Amino acid sequence: MEPAEPALDADHEISSARQVFRELDKTCRATRTYGLANAVTKRFFEQLNSLMLSHLESWPVLAVLVERAELLLYDEAVYKSEDSIGDSLAFRLFGDGVREVRFEHGLSPEELHAFVDALWGHAEGEDADDDVVTRLWDKDLATISFLTAEDIVQAPWTPELTPQENGFFASPPASFKGLVEKEKSRAASGGGARPANGPPAAGENLKQGGGLVGFEVTDDDRKTVADELTAERGMDDISYVLSMVKAILECEAAPDVLSRGLSVVPGMIDALLTDGNWPSLTELLAVIEGVADVNPDFEPTHRIMAQRVLQSVSLPIQVGLIEKGLNSPTAKPLASLPPLLSRLDEHAVAPLCGVLAGVEPDEPRAILRESLVRIGRSNPEPVLKGLADERPAYVRDLIAIIGAWQLPQTADALAMVVSHASPEVRADAISAIARVHPSGDGAPLLAYASDKDEDVRQHALRTLATGRYTLPFEAWAPHLTDREAIVDLTRAQKRLLFQALRATAGDGAVPFWEELLTGRGWKQRTKKEETALLAIKVLVSLGTPRAREALDLGRREGSSPVRKACAAELEKA
Repeated sequence: MEPAEPALDADHEISSARQVFRELDKTCRATRTYGLANAVTKRFFEQLNSLMLSHLESWPVLAVLVERAELLLYDEAVYKSEDSIGDSLAFRLFGDGVREVRFEHGLSPEELHAFVDALWGHAEGEDADDDVVTRLWDKDLATISFLTAEDIVQAPWTPELTPQENGFFASPPASFKGLVEKEKSRAASGGGARPANGPPAAGENLKQGGGLVGFEVTDDDRKTVADELTAERGMDDISYVLSMVKAILECEAAPDVLSRGLSVVPGMIDALLTDGNWPSLTELLAVIEGVADVNPDFEPTHRIMAQRVLQSVSLPIQVGLIEKGLNSPTAKPLASLPPLLSRLDEHAVAPLCGVLAGVEPDEPRAILRESLVRIGRSNPEPVLKGLADERPAYVRDLIAIIGAWQLPQTADALAMVVSHASPEVRADAISAIARVHPSGDGAPLLAYASDKDEDVRQHALRTLATGRYTLPFEAWAPHLTDREAIVDLTRAQKRLLFQALRATAGDGAVPFWEELLTGRGWKQRTKKEETALLAIKVLVSLGTPRAREALDLGRREGSSPVRKACAAELEKA
């Protein structure tokens, strides 16, 4: 049979049909994503209805042949599968057995709406698994008709092809006879009987192991579909939502839809933070970070919105939610937490300190410390203020952070920890001072020289005795006023005290040792002589002229053991 001759204005008709089906594809995609009641879908549908009615005013019938990947009018493609993102309109119709679709003058918006609903509407209840053909039959549309592969198979074969008399296949393809034979062959080989109320549903044929009428489904095809369905069913709710957001942001072209998509992300961030779902949150932020490079329809406004979303994770409220997530019973493994914290900037220092204070397990605290070491160096004030906290574990964490910065100006703040109730905190402060302030003025360390805890006090004196620090004797004076208490110290304690004095004050401490050499009295005589002998050894190691003068004074005015010891040392010199 020869194809019908196209009208003189066929080019205009084809061009108009392309516009109609392009808008139909957009409407179908919006319906598939948002549903028919969505404002975005309604906007696309209004445009589709306008184009369709305009076309039918000029050409009373719009009839297209349905191929696997395209729709044809006068043997010209008015729609191709590559025009669509995701599921194809042509594939949807062809896969469910539709071979021609016909729209006639008088089409109402309600019927067009019903047609779109039959294609991609979210069916519920008993009709949820019906194919397109079954759903179109149920709609009983007066101005929209269709021809199926089943109709072709059951129609008698004549040179004129009877269905053409009713207006179908106005311009059949040259290979139409072969198509009919193929359809009949498939039906004869076990395609199944046609139900009384219409053609078999696509899902039913697949479940029975066969193929769709007019559509070849191989075992590999079925396995691929089954694997995809299994993978989709295995996705948790959060992963499913994330995949939808990613698809919208990376593929959507409408500016208002992109804006709305970005506007819901902050709420998702809050929910994921509260739940402790670090992997999903990291994935979401990565999508937002890269979407501008993936979607060419991202406008400058969208880029600004995306950047603000990324920056929002450093806001105090969002950072505070990290604590809830870490303490959540549903919190995920911590492997994805460091990449998340790496996105924080210096504005997050104060709230992150609050998170550190409220978390007890060692592993997350170590991760939080590392983050504060990175971002706190440029904004140390919140960390330094935290040293006044009464919780020992928290303050020790802050001291470790400050020590890692190695900022000399933090030594004075560490000296204030001397009043903390925990000796472990005070000992850590001494170590941190030695790290951030390795030489120079010893005042920050001297604050701990009279600590009530012996270990802390010895730690401070040993650090001062290294010779890296200097102190005027006047700074030492408040710590040396109680001579009786000094005499009562153990031999090792006095030796360490004198070594720290010598290393930091030098000749400035000689009058103090002279007083110990010349002091007399029977009370605690043995300890006083022991103290004086230790003072002699320190003066000898000092070795300055002023120290020799003190030894000479002790040789003349000290007790008998002191005079002998001083004389012996002077003779050696």
